[in-house]
Amino acid sequence: MFLSAKFSLSECQKEEKEQMTIINNLFGLRNTNFNYTVTQVEFDVAYWRNAQLINLLFINQIRDEINYAEYKEYRIYRDQLECILNICKDFIDDYPIYSEKDITYPTRGYIFNDDKIYDECSYNNIKDTIEMLEQILKQEIFKKAEFYYHWSY
Repeated sequence: MFLSAKFSLSECQKEEKEQMTIINNLFGLRNTNFNYTVTQVEFDVAYWRNAQLINLLFINQIRDEINYAEYKEYRIYRDQLECILNICKDFIDDYPIYSEKDITYPTRGYIFNDDKIYDECSYNNIKDTIEMLEQILKQEIFKKAEFYYHWSY
């Protein structure tokens, strides 16, 4: 599962047109016989492996759009990322130290009741998600980005 940020360069303001030139130069597109224009740039900004609990937090945000039969990317809005971040922060505020007992994870009972996803690894994934989303949401460059969540069932 990963989160990507996409930028449409064709919609850049005039002072940002220089960015298009820089990107074209990076890819060596200015010295070709073809007239290429880079119109979109995509960055993978967050990645999770074996983080079913985090996946559930994202699914809860995009559940009306999910097609379980195919892998695809799902548009996720900044306010949805902020909601996931706040859920994770509230959880860590309630449980600042991992303990196997008495933890109520933020998705328990919603989609899965599989206790295997509620463990110390899940706890650490929540802490990592806070760090990643805080970095993404505070950076000026990502204020103009469109975010997409990628996962497969």
